[in-house]
Amino acid sequence: MTALRYPIFEISPLEFEKLCLELLQAEGGRYSLGKQSAYDIEGMRLHAQGDEEKIAIEVKHRSHFQMQDFKKSISNIQKVSEKFDTFIYITSAPISARQQQETNQKLIGNPSDLQIKVLGQQDLYALLS
Repeated sequence: MTALRYPIFEISPLEFEKLCLELLQAEGGRYSLGKQSAYDIEGMRLHAQGDEEKIAIEVKHRSHFQMQDFKKSISNIQKVSEKFDTFIYITSAPISARQQQETNQKLIGNPSDLQIKVLGQQDLYALLS
């Protein structure tokens, strides 16, 4: 039982945000809490080619995945003057196959060159492992 092994809903939203920050830092790159309301964490990560990737991360500590939160987060990050290469949406909620399909359809319609990634509960458990 992964949910019992990692009781993420026993921590506060602020603690969950800090956990996500630590997981990102453990994977490599430089990350810190964001300075704008459009995202929670910002970071830089080196590519194999030597280029730096600028990243914005929105963290939502929820028990259910909400497509409207996801869409609003994308809209908010596209409005900031600062340019990012990648936007990562992290949620503590499980994402069903249908929701994942809806998310992928939303990403196909992404008009910007912003790369968007979604990490759900199972992705978090894999990172924690």
